Amino acid sequence: MRWTAALVTAFALVGAGCGATLTASSGNALVAPGTASGTTTSVRLYDRGGPASKLVLKVLTLSASAVALAGAARPVGTTTSSSSRDECYGSSCQRVTTTTTTTTYVVDPATGQQVAATQAAIDDAIATTPYRAFPFETIVELATDSLGGDTSGWMAWYFYAPPARRVGPVAVALAGGLGAGQLSIAARERKVLVPAGGGFAAGTVMAPSEHAYVGTPLRLTIYPRPWLWTYAQADLNWASAWEDWFDPDERDDIEANPWRIGARARWRRVEVGVEWLSDRLSAQASSLGVEAGFVY
Repeated sequence: MRWTAALVTAFALVGAGCGATLTASSGNALVAPGTASGTTTSVRLYDRGGPASKLVLKVLTLSASAVALAGAARPVGTTTSSSSRDECYGSSCQRVTTTTTTTTYVVDPATGQQVAATQAAIDDAIATTPYRAFPFETIVELATDSLGGDTSGWMAWYFYAPPARRVGPVAVALAGGLGAGQLSIAARERKVLVPAGGGFAAGTVMAPSEHAYVGTPLRLTIYPRPWLWTYAQADLNWASAWEDWFDPDERDDIEANPWRIGARARWRRVEVGVEWLSDRLSAQASSLGVEAGFVY
């Protein structure tokens, strides 16, 4: 896993031309109430307007075009064919007839041309927009216990991030998009109520946790200086409604809507940051992390 992380980091720095950082955090965010603190170490890959962000948008638009074409398809004819065969079980045989009906669909020519023209215009805009002027951002976080800590898994976000606008003495940027991820947290000590006599008493167990995330992140960023910025990010986790379906074992699935508040600074190609993560906007359910690496 260490070699994998090293290769991914090298690709981010050289191939994508964007960057990678190493993140370490400690706390009890994204776990059940009463769970002891733990540590998480991860590699974060950034692509701010670069090749990865362009590729993701191209895949999304191609998928949307395919859906549009499928919705515009209309049936033009139906054919039916039949075949028969004998099925025997011991000395008993019977004639079985299978009927197959095939319906042919075609896409309305005008709709097909419109979808193709729209996709061509999007492809041209993606191809001709200069690097770093492309208003989309991709962040992938890879957590592994081989780097230390007790958490493994991945998180990914894709933001539409238009340029910041000047508001008085600072610049302000608002970004929104899509996110997904799955984290597995190893067994930690957890305070629970256990049966005792005719009632209950406080006790402890060792229990793992799972966190699934499929949602829509919204991020507000304030730039006091071009090289210094603070941000607040709210992740509306749609997986909270059906998270148990993703992991039907006996481990606790934490249905969290994470909040992230942090600050970052950049000097040349070096970028550092600090981030507070909470799933209930509470100090009793939060983690504090630091981050450093090379970006751009």
